[in-house]
Amino acid sequence: MLWDNPRLPPWLPSLGGPLLAVVLLLPLRGWLTTTDIAMALLLVVAIIAVRQGSRRASLATVLSVLLFDVLFVEPYYTLHVHNLDYLLTFAVMLAVGLLISRLSGQLRGRLERVRQLLRQLRGMFLLARGLPGHGRPEAMYAFVTQLLTRRLGSPVSIALKPPAAGEALPVFDKQQVVSYLCCASGPYRANRTLLRVAASLLGQALTRARLAGAEQQARLEAELASGRNALLRSLSHDLRTPLASIMGNASMLADPQVRLEEQEYREIAEAIYQQSRVLSSHFDKVMELNRVQRQDAVVAQALMPEEVVSAALRRRGNLFDTVHFDIDIDNKVPIHGDDTLLEIALANMLENAVRHGLPPYRLEGRWHGELYDFILTNGKPVRPAQPRGDGGAGLGLPICRAVADWHQGSFYLTEGDDGRVAVSHLVWPAWRTQP
Repeated sequence: MLWDNPRLPPWLPSLGGPLLAVVLLLPLRGWLTTTDIAMALLLVVAIIAVRQGSRRASLATVLSVLLFDVLFVEPYYTLHVHNLDYLLTFAVMLAVGLLISRLSGQLRGRLERVRQLLRQLRGMFLLARGLPGHGRPEAMYAFVTQLLTRRLGSPVSIALKPPAAGEALPVFDKQQVVSYLCCASGPYRANRTLLRVAASLLGQALTRARLAGAEQQARLEAELASGRNALLRSLSHDLRTPLASIMGNASMLADPQVRLEEQEYREIAEAIYQQSRVLSSHFDKVMELNRVQRQDAVVAQALMPEEVVSAALRRRGNLFDTVHFDIDIDNKVPIHGDDTLLEIALANMLENAVRHGLPPYRLEGRWHGELYDFILTNGKPVRPAQPRGDGGAGLGLPICRAVADWHQGSFYLTEGDDGRVAVSHLVWPAWRTQP
């Protein structure tokens, strides 16, 4: 429309509107009364007031009164008025036009303020909804600056210190200023409420993230303490039993009053040797667990699954010499992880099945999406082992869980449908790359 064309001067509609109305009404001057013409001109003034504001509507009002006097009041084409009653008409027409201009201008200003408030409320809603989805402060800063820059149409940034130019709102976390929300002065004055709420919401989100991190750290420390206590109980039992056996047998050999046959000496010496091997195995596991816990980061290497299984079988020496494993491994593409840690975990999983389970033993390796799963099945004894009095559970399973957790995977035990088969799963994420 005429008043929406940006290439035209802004004052042109306020002058062109009354002129166009006069051009259309002038041929009808003989059929229309002066009241009809005055109402038509006031309608034009009202339209200009709604579309362009009170100032231009006031200009259109004055021009409409002059055109009404010159073209529609006798004598025509002059400002002279022979009937003084028309002076009152001119005054009322001017007053009504100015009143329409003023009221329309006020309404226009209020509507613009309402629109501005709705835009700010929309921005606040987007901030309140989007900030909880970003856990790291860097992600929160990026989200806030991008959203506010888009809403304000002007660059908004986060700084550690207030800039020399422009406006800066402090962002508080734990009653301390951690950053500043910065923007130009013009957008700040127009969107002061939105920017203040954004700084407040950002500070609350930073506080929630910090408290959530502290809570997670406390929970992790509690879990580590619980696991450490369980490990100490298990270790004390695993070391105390062979030590007591060695001490008992050695005391018999050292007692001069005890007379033993040569065969009995050999049996006692063999028992001491076997218990020493048990102690050595426990110490090896303690060293393996210590290696897992002291890892700073996972060294990801490309590994073929069958090579990992072979290395795990060799790691336990002659323990598996008399044990038959039915092995079915998906070896088409490599997996990724720390080779030593995975060998340790798999060796402990196999040893746990051999020491506490029954044949047949079947080991499978399968891809499940981006996860690789070692599945070990073995028979369960008819009478399960009695639980230990001190709550110990051995070191093999904690080692498997530690390795799986370090690879952001999992280790868990299940049973078959009939309850006669034990199933162990060692799962960890792996980047599956096609050869």
